[in-house]
Amino acid sequence: MKYLYRLLKLVGVLVCVTLLGYTLLVAVRRISDGGGERIIIPRKTSVSLLHTGKEYSFLTTKDVLAMLPFNPNDTVEREVNAHRVESLLLVKSPYISEVTAYVSPWGKAMNIEITERCPIIRYYTAGQSYYVDDTGKVFSNRAGASAHVPLVTGVLSSETASETLYTLGAYLRENEEWREFIGSIHLVSAEEIWLYPRVGDYVFVIDDLDGLDEKLKKIPVFYRRILPKVGAEKYKFINLSYKDQIVCKKR
Repeated sequence: MKYLYRLLKLVGVLVCVTLLGYTLLVAVRRISDGGGERIIIPRKTSVSLLHTGKEYSFLTTKDVLAMLPFNPNDTVEREVNAHRVESLLLVKSPYISEVTAYVSPWGKAMNIEITERCPIIRYYTAGQSYYVDDTGKVFSNRAGASAHVPLVTGVLSSETASETLYTLGAYLRENEEWREFIGSIHLVSAEEIWLYPRVGDYVFVIDDLDGLDEKLKKIPVFYRRILPKVGAEKYKFINLSYKDQIVCKKR
């Protein structure tokens, strides 16, 4: 009984300490996020990049420090406004989705937390490369950076670019099986989309993105029922647009 009492007491203490730490952190940010000028020592500035990794990385700590309205190597105290720093970074970099800047009430250090945009699809046209992120935002590629996401080429009007690419990217992001199967996508026109598998010399054709689930379900049927009968070299284009049909075109 005494052991159980001590255990419960220990758990209670740990919970209280955790809550206290969280409360202090929130308080620190609220205090330092007050909107007025605060004293910092620029050299103590720290930058945290969130949601970066092997799959994509458009920013480095050095990039962020170079965008600041003060010299991060300076050791002389100066005044700075955290809100203005946030606004400045969002304007200067298209790769930043969210930014939080706050000054610690001790140490005079500015802390900056950056969340990069999360690309879900890439569009290449006229020698230019663009990404669409998980919010539908279109942003240009950065030289030397590359995200492992589906590639789209072809014709796309500026009026429908964001919506079409976002719909495709969001669908493939939620359906890992198709994301791994489809290597690239070519937009022939507003009524014709070509899907290229990563393996195999075939083109799967759809007319639009409506009922995409039902259209893609026909692909396994093609591999299981049609290929074994006709061989791998007979058909090139496999049209999935028609209801309850698979229309194949010879090479």
